Amino acid sequence: MKHLQRDSTFVVGVIGLTWFISGYGHSANRLPSAVDTKAQEETSWIFRLPATEPQSSASARIPEPLAQAPIEMQRLAWLVGTWRADEKCEDTGPLVCRGSRSRRESVEVGRDGLSLVSAYEIQAREGALTGHQVIDYDPKTHGYTISGSDKGVQSSSWSAKGDWDSEALSFQGTMEKSGHPLQMKLLFYDIRSDSFMLILYLGEKPSDLEPVLTARYARLQTTEPAAKQP
Repeated sequence: MKHLQRDSTFVVGVIGLTWFISGYGHSANRLPSAVDTKAQEETSWIFRLPATEPQSSASARIPEPLAQAPIEMQRLAWLVGTWRADEKCEDTGPLVCRGSRSRRESVEVGRDGLSLVSAYEIQAREGALTGHQVIDYDPKTHGYTISGSDKGVQSSSWSAKGDWDSEALSFQGTMEKSGHPLQMKLLFYDIRSDSFMLILYLGEKPSDLEPVLTARYARLQTTEPAAKQP
């Protein structure tokens, strides 16, 4: 009976997540209905991972370098660590990759305590891809920015501003792919103690955003000891 209750709770959560993503944002920039299908497809991935409860970003264990940081930086504590990800590429929107590929990524706290710095390597059928990414917090504007670049068969760079919407972290900005500028949206959601989901949207205009890449991240290890909660 407990298993049935857990499974039914999970299904309700997936349905709620599908509703949230499909209705996310301003009505003039509402995400395409393809995202509904995408959220449903992710169910098979999630069942293959150990079941963990959804985690509030405000309740994540705080790494020592973030112990004295603003609460907005501490809300990103769940991201610190080493991750593996299985990425699935879509046929819709601008072409990012083909089929599926694997990623290994390490995220550390920046020296100033106001940024997270990540380095990653992606293995794809087209060859290896390496890159880096930085999430910064500005105490003056109380906002986040994300920027990064990668090198491989096709190079790209991106920059976007972001904020929380409940327990989803969303960034919106621009990406330059092989010299071609695109509008970009990056959504982190379903954040748990050892996993999270990510969807990348691209389009020629903000109203044309299409999901082009979906990734399920699983934690490999934590890079920093946790600070004691006050």
